[in-house]
Amino acid sequence: MADHTKIAKKFLRGFFLIPLFILIIVAVVLTIFGPKWLVIEENAEPSDAVIVLSGNEDRLKHAAKLYEEGKAETIILSNSTESGTKPEEAMKAGIEEEDIISEEQATSTYENAGYTKDLMKEHELKSAIVVTSNYHSLRSKLVFERVYSGEDLTLTFSPAPSYYDLEDGMSKQETQTTFSEWIKIFGYLPILIFGSS
Repeated sequence: MADHTKIAKKFLRGFFLIPLFILIIVAVVLTIFGPKWLVIEENAEPSDAVIVLSGNEDRLKHAAKLYEEGKAETIILSNSTESGTKPEEAMKAGIEEEDIISEEQATSTYENAGYTKDLMKEHELKSAIVVTSNYHSLRSKLVFERVYSGEDLTLTFSPAPSYYDLEDGMSKQETQTTFSEWIKIFGYLPILIFGSS
């Protein structure tokens, strides 16, 4: 009886460890060969709004530039309680207070998409430019397009410049970011494939 228990435990351990090991190997390979795939090309089209994801000030600066260029008249600050996307910072960057919509609840990229979709519908906005850091742009695009699918809402994407610059080789920080982003993308696969209730 004890032998059967040991065999079952080894089987279960292997059952869980083998996929995890494969996932880590794939992430390492993508870290080495796939950094440029994380950064999508800018294709911002004139839209009703710019959606700014929290994370750093570069994203807000990029959104303010799009606003100044007349790409959109409304700025949606997702997770606007975090430094870098606070309404007062947006106003300092030249965005008029009446053009700002704040969303204060998002704690993940998936929630950024869900809450901003609700705000778009509530304010009768039909199109948006999603702004995030360049290294976060592929994950954001995958998640936003999944969450917004089936809605009569148009999205384009405009990655903000960041420290993630592949032209000068990969620094330790850029390598860690690449690995982390691929792991997070894999973590989102069930939602991207099957959706979420």
